[in-house]
Amino acid sequence: MCRSFFTLLALALAAALLNACASRHTAAALNDVESYIQERPDSALATLRAIDTTTLTTRKLRAQHALLHAIALDKNWIDTADVNVVMPAVAYYDRHPSGIRRAKAWYYLGRILENNKDFAPAGIAFLKAEKYSEQTNDLRFKSLVYQSLSNNYNETHLYEEALRYTTLSYELSVQDGDTLGANASLYRMAQDFNNVMVHFRDSFPDKKPQNYQLVSFLFAGFDSSTICAAIPGFKKQNVHVEKYRLKQMIKDSDSQYKEQFLELLS
Repeated sequence: MCRSFFTLLALALAAALLNACASRHTAAALNDVESYIQERPDSALATLRAIDTTTLTTRKLRAQHALLHAIALDKNWIDTADVNVVMPAVAYYDRHPSGIRRAKAWYYLGRILENNKDFAPAGIAFLKAEKYSEQTNDLRFKSLVYQSLSNNYNETHLYEEALRYTTLSYELSVQDGDTLGANASLYRMAQDFNNVMVHFRDSFPDKKPQNYQLVSFLFAGFDSSTICAAIPGFKKQNVHVEKYRLKQMIKDSDSQYKEQFLELLS
């Protein structure tokens, strides 16, 4: 009987050692994936899928695996709608903040909610990602957060906020030396601005071309000197008078976008 007991004990210890060894190997593999997931997301996804999930023996390992899996899916253009992919990371890093991982967990939750067209909760997730990334030096990630917030505000027709966050994204891309990101942000800024002007034209269809030109310059934030140089015959006092008239016209209108228009003119 004693011999059987010691045999079972030895087997249990051997199994525990094997599990511990497997978990250490998995932890090393996850850390390795984290180092190249941005540059080689396809390889990262293949590695993550090959990991034996029974070796994820702690909440920390499960959280890291969940976050990396969510990142890899997103970067491979696999638009999952399953929030359970990333929830272990959100739950763990909310209780055990680990640098930028907390912000990334909320960001990729927002991306998944966005895939589901759940724009309101996605916006909340992105705002949390913005909050938790404030202290990070990862400018590229912060730029992604700002751009996602811009996209979210666009979906809910809050174009003034969309423009603000696209501008922030552009500024960070320039600061980071990310030419591709900066050009993408400029393109989105043009789209955001075009959305505003389309709704302005729809709201006020009887204006002259020169009026729309003036509105576009004012919405873009150009000063009176620049506007006068761009619109022949305009003087500084004309700009101030027309801006006042424009504000009154918008205030008196029944346009559903009047608040956004007035914000852009403030």
